[in-house]
Amino acid sequence: RIERIAFFDASGREIPSVAVGAPLTIELDYSGAAPHRNVVVALGFDTLLGQRVTKLDTQLAGTELEEIPPAGTIRCSIPAVPFNAGRYHVTVFVSVGGTIADWVRRAVSLDVVASDFFGSGRSLGTQDGIVVVPHAWEVDRDGTVSRP
Repeated sequence: RIERIAFFDASGREIPSVAVGAPLTIELDYSGAAPHRNVVVALGFDTLLGQRVTKLDTQLAGTELEEIPPAGTIRCSIPAVPFNAGRYHVTVFVSVGGTIADWVRRAVSLDVVASDFFGSGRSLGTQDGIVVVPHAWEVDRDGTVSRP
């Protein structure tokens, strides 16, 4: 059973919000009666209108939680939050041995605040999409741009 969900910055400080592109660690404190085997943890991020933005999943990431202690903390790290500014609801799902152990829709909300993600002195508006994608532009003026 998930007891607590909290967000932390790169320094390990608990935070109420995160900037676009900043690193984020999500901690899930859990408890139970005995060691848990074959655990799967998933976090779904949804917009305020209920659109699923992404799912973070131990199985998808190749993290096998074959056995974990009866109580502890599970951490998920995101190197750079790819969501545009806004509020996102987080659904938590946990199965143990193939049986649903916990499933809480909108268990917590994550506020993402605008930042100078691109280093251009500008930020995306909320009308500009849900995700932020690193990218670069160039002009081929003389045919010398190499292609992959």
